[in-house]
Amino acid sequence: MHPIWGVKRSLRPKQEYFFYYPELPKMFALLATESGGKNQIAWDYFNAAALLKGDLQTVVGMSHYSQEMFGKTVLPRHHQEAWAFYWTSANPTFEGIPVVITTEIQQRITTFAQQFMQSKGQFTGFEQAYNDTYWVYFLKMQQKASQKQEPDGMTGATRI
Repeated sequence: MHPIWGVKRSLRPKQEYFFYYPELPKMFALLATESGGKNQIAWDYFNAAALLKGDLQTVVGMSHYSQEMFGKTVLPRHHQEAWAFYWTSANPTFEGIPVVITTEIQQRITTFAQQFMQSKGQFTGFEQAYNDTYWVYFLKMQQKASQKQEPDGMTGATRI
């Protein structure tokens, strides 16, 4: 096998796919898994597409594969933020969470949640300090989706 082109050829799609935006994360997951867990790039795109779509159920439900297939013990920052947001919406503490969340992210989401609750679920300017986080992206996407329903299914914003 050629050292560069052989590897690239082994990761290429082996089946034909139709591009259908709402199913984009599934397409990337298929590409990642059909290569026997060797296609890290497709797996990263799968996670990014699910995050951008606002599909927290998929992000949380599939994160154990990051550890099993690719040996990732620490998830990327925005993935951790999605997990933290998902977990804190149903649990008062981070005790028992099945993934590693850094202390900084735990502190930031706790502070954000307190400020968000004080503002009665409205963005009143305090969120500027959190604009680089996934939970602000998700909440604003949810807010936009509730104001205007996209007919083509381009927005994701799933409810927790």
